[in-house]
Amino acid sequence: MKVITIGRDPECNIVLDDNLISRRHAVLRLHGTGKIEIIDYSSNGTFINGTRIVSNTPLKIHRKDAVSFAHAKTLDWSQIPDPSRKPRMIIIIVFIATVLVTIAGIVVSHLPASKSDSGASQDIEVYENTEQPAQGNGNATAKPDGTTAQPEKPNQEEASSSDIKLAPDSRILNEVDRKKREQIEREKKKKEEEAKRKQEAEAKAKKEAEAAKAKKEPTRRRGTM
Repeated sequence: MKVITIGRDPECNIVLDDNLISRRHAVLRLHGTGKIEIIDYSSNGTFINGTRIVSNTPLKIHRKDAVSFAHAKTLDWSQIPDPSRKPRMIIIIVFIATVLVTIAGIVVSHLPASKSDSGASQDIEVYENTEQPAQGNGNATAKPDGTTAQPEKPNQEEASSSDIKLAPDSRILNEVDRKKREQIEREKKKKEEEAKRKQEAEAKAKKEAEAAKAKKEPTRRRGTM
């Protein structure tokens, strides 16, 4: 709490030079919450908005009130500090600082993520570029860590095993072809035999028909005679 003395005494905080003003006319109490109280110690009185207040009794007033001392001098509120301004300024400063810290935190949190992503993509591209030539031409290539990778030699055991696997397959194919050709030959031979038997049967039937016909002709000739 801050106390401001008002009067004709030069030692007062606010000096009012008038014979109607007491040496220690009144006192203002400024509380940190913004509350303002006035206490009258004069003989000619202190007036708030035209009404005289009770002496030696604190009275709450506002900065918009008109304060008169013995109707000779008025209170200039510009000389009275406003304690409520300080809390308001502190709140404004804290709010601005909070906003700035939040914005800075968002910006900083995005920067490392973008750098790490770009670095990871570059490492992947370098690794892919170094791995592809090794598979194509068999020459020595550089690894991402700077060392040289020698081309891999073909495994002779794997090559021989592939040859061993191919050999039975070729024999099986040849056997299948042989059996298929034999079956075709048998079917062809069977058809030829059936055609031959059919021709023989037709020839035999023809002969029998001719023989029967020949037997009938002499009988007819005898009948006519």
